[in-house]
Amino acid sequence: MGDDAQEKPASRDRRRQGLLTTGDVARLSGNTLRTVRFYEEVGLLRPEHRSEGGHRLFRKEQLDRLRFITALRAAALSLDEIRHALETPEREQNRCAAAAAMARLLDQQALELGRRADAITEVREQLLHVRDVLGRCAGCQRTGEECEECRCLAAAGQAGDTARMLMMGGA
Repeated sequence: MGDDAQEKPASRDRRRQGLLTTGDVARLSGNTLRTVRFYEEVGLLRPEHRSEGGHRLFRKEQLDRLRFITALRAAALSLDEIRHALETPEREQNRCAAAAAMARLLDQQALELGRRADAITEVREQLLHVRDVLGRCAGCQRTGEECEECRCLAAAGQAGDTARMLMMGGA
């Protein structure tokens, strides 16, 4: 027998209406049930209605919305920034105004993401430099206070200071 024959009538009816359960939405978006429920609690997702058993049922548009939210969260946008982006079209009088407002908002977000990416790149480069300094120190026989005299660390400047702090337990 096929899956449809074993499927409960309520599930078939729900599927025909294009509705998805919280589990469906979580699985299809790569999120957890807890995440879907949280986004509903904070008002970013809106179920269409509840089944007779009390399960939240979502339209496909909400799945698309969750995928967008997930992408924005991965880009380190805050929930307030995401809410602002999602509500922008609703605040405008017509589609033209909504499109213009959304374009401005996306420009601002793109600039901010660029700033964050630059900061992350800078920190990454610093960490790699410290790792290189620590790699040179890996075979060193000096310990503790003797490291204060280390020429390798002194030549490494701030990276050497960071490496020294890490080797001495942040003292």
